[in-house]
Amino acid sequence: MATKRAVKKRTTKKKATTGKAAKKAPLARKGVKTKPKKKAGIEAIWPGLAAGVPKPLMPYSPAIRAGDWVFIAGQIASDFQTGLAPEVVSANSYVGNELSLQSKFVLTNLANTIKASGCDINQNMVRMWQWLVSDEPSEEAFAWGDNWPAISLKPYLNVRDEIVKAPAPPSSYLGVRELLCFGTALEVDMICLVDKNKPQIIKAPKGVVTAAGGHAAGLKRGDWVFLESVNAADLNDDEFGPTQWHDDPG
Repeated sequence: MATKRAVKKRTTKKKATTGKAAKKAPLARKGVKTKPKKKAGIEAIWPGLAAGVPKPLMPYSPAIRAGDWVFIAGQIASDFQTGLAPEVVSANSYVGNELSLQSKFVLTNLANTIKASGCDINQNMVRMWQWLVSDEPSEEAFAWGDNWPAISLKPYLNVRDEIVKAPAPPSSYLGVRELLCFGTALEVDMICLVDKNKPQIIKAPKGVVTAAGGHAAGLKRGDWVFLESVNAADLNDDEFGPTQWHDDPG
C-alpha cells in the first residue's frame, strides 16, 4: 500500500509539469512576472510647472480622468505663490487688455492640462464654463431689476477663438463678484470625453434665441448630449444687437 501511494504522488507531480503548466514553469523559475491587466480607475492629472501649469494650493488635482471622462478643474490666472501670475501683469496699463492676458494664460494652461490627460482640447472637449468677475450690478440696480453684469466678453472670446476651434462646445457664462485670488478676472473649467464617437453639432431650433458667443447650442457624442446654458433673458437689443457681447473696451 505504501508503494502504491508513493507511485500515485509521483504521477500527480509529473502531470502538474506537463501541458500548459510546463510552459509557464520555466518563466516562473527565471523570475519573469506577467503584468496584471490595468483596471479602469481614477487618475489625477497635473502637467507640472514645466508645462506652465501652477500646482493648486488647495488639495485637489487640476484634472481627473475616470475611464473615458476627463474633468478639468477651474483654472485662474494665478501662480499660487504671489497672486496674479507675472505673465498677466502688464507693465503698461495702456498696453494689453487685462482680460485678454488672463484669458491667454488660463486657456493655454487648460489646453496643456488636457493634453497631459491624453486628449485634445479641440477633439475631446464637450462642455465649457466661464466665470467672470464684475462689480455690477450694484445692490440698488439689482433691487429695481437690473441684473446686467456689464462685462465685455470680446477680449476673452478673441483669445478663446485662437485656441478653441469654432464653434466652441456648449458653454455657460456667469458673472461673479470675486474669485479665489485677488485680481483674477476669469475662471474656466471644462469636461472632455475620450471615445471613438465623432461630435455632432446641434443647432438651435428656428425662433429660439441663443447666446452669440460663437459656441454651439448643443453637441451630441455617442449617447451623450451637452447643451448650452439658457435663461429667460431677451439676449438681443433693438439698437445694439446681442447685448451680452460688448465691443472691445476703449
